[in-house]
Amino acid sequence: MLYLTKTFTVVIVIFSFVITGCNDDDPVGPDPDEPVSFSEHVIPIFQQHGCIGCHGPTLQENNLRVDSVERLLAGGDSGEPAVIPGNAEGSMLIRQMSPNPPLGNRMPFGMSPVPESQQDIIKRWINEGAEDN
Repeated sequence: MLYLTKTFTVVIVIFSFVITGCNDDDPVGPDPDEPVSFSEHVIPIFQQHGCIGCHGPTLQENNLRVDSVERLLAGGDSGEPAVIPGNAEGSMLIRQMSPNPPLGNRMPFGMSPVPESQQDIIKRWINEGAEDN
């Protein structure tokens, strides 16, 4: 009976890993012919990587909020907008996610880097005009 219990437990654990691996909770972008939506595509990336915890309604590190387009356009203590519509590569938000950011530490600080595929979604949103959609 002990053998069956251990075997059953191992099967359940393996099954859990398989199911979890198949459940991709990573935010994904829209189809290539659809615009990127701030609320549907960008905010979920910020949430997944903890950006809103440090730059949201409760806490605003460096006086920056990333939970609203208006606040991203206003920027923070750097004195420049975090997002420059139409210019992802020139936007401080993207530059701070790079391995060698211009100000301090790479963001999100103390966390794994935002994957290139998700950075590409954010860049696309910025290059499309950083609409509040």
